Amino acid sequence: MLERAEPRPSFPYPVLDPRLLKNEPFLMVHKQQRIRQITDSVLKKAGIGQPHIRLTLRSYENIRILASQGLGVTLLPSEYETPALCIFSALFFLVVLYFSLRPSGILTWVGKVLNPLFLLFLSILLAAALLQPMGDPAALEPIGSYAGQSAAQSFFLGFLEGYNTLDALAALAFGIVLINAIRGLGVQSPQAISGSTVKAGCLSTALMAVIYCLLTVVGAQSRAVYGLSTDGGEALYQIGTHYFGTLGGVLLGVTVTFACLQTAIGLITSELMPLADLITPEELSADYIIPKAFDKRVGPAVAKAVAEAARKSGVARI
Repeated sequence: MLERAEPRPSFPYPVLDPRLLKNEPFLMVHKQQRIRQITDSVLKKAGIGQPHIRLTLRSYENIRILASQGLGVTLLPSEYETPALCIFSALFFLVVLYFSLRPSGILTWVGKVLNPLFLLFLSILLAAALLQPMGDPAALEPIGSYAGQSAAQSFFLGFLEGYNTLDALAALAFGIVLINAIRGLGVQSPQAISGSTVKAGCLSTALMAVIYCLLTVVGAQSRAVYGLSTDGGEALYQIGTHYFGTLGGVLLGVTVTFACLQTAIGLITSELMPLADLITPEELSADYIIPKAFDKRVGPAVAKAVAEAARKSGVARI
């Protein structure tokens, strides 16, 4: 496909006619995200009203990686290739690598440092928005996918959109980290590990429910001033700068960075444990050190590792 791109004097890269992508499998983000809306507009102008979508994800960075592996095509905005972003990404993942290679300290760094800092910065932003609300959410009419929906229909629509982020699947892998962290605190009795696991799960579920409910209220309040945002990131940036100016953008950036750091460290640590042995010495090379995204061995390997960790700790007795 790249061979069909033509060089243009006024553009830094060869230009490809988007009509040539008509029969290509696309990797897309969700329809609520701004990048998806721009992509749909470009394809529609090219006569591709219903592109063949192979996969829909929320993370554009993951889509970029999958596209680079030949799993589909996507449209990449030029700002995603700036030197500043490349430098930030490199530093971010170097930090993630540093802590991921030291799983024994994950409880200290994630549980006692990164997570409290994330909650602190988020609490400052939420407190300012709730103490000085931009508007009354009850006075605003539902729009977009929620227009004309009953309360029950809106709830289940939001529930399904949240479920489609695949966080529930990631939680299975996080189970390994949770069990190992509890054992690292000196808890060895199967009954005590089971109880601690249930308590930790209930506490984190309740805390996340409170955080998401507050974010929902604050986001709805912002519509009174800024209208409908294209995605949550834009809404949070508008809220942050509204209350704190430029400092609000910095505050939001720090909050999101800490949130992404703890998620990346936890996922890499939990996922690499069961995946480390899937690549045989014959397959191992500089370009192939972890299984591909759609490798059929990944799902069973992660499930087996979680079950084995549960059996060893006594949480499961089957």
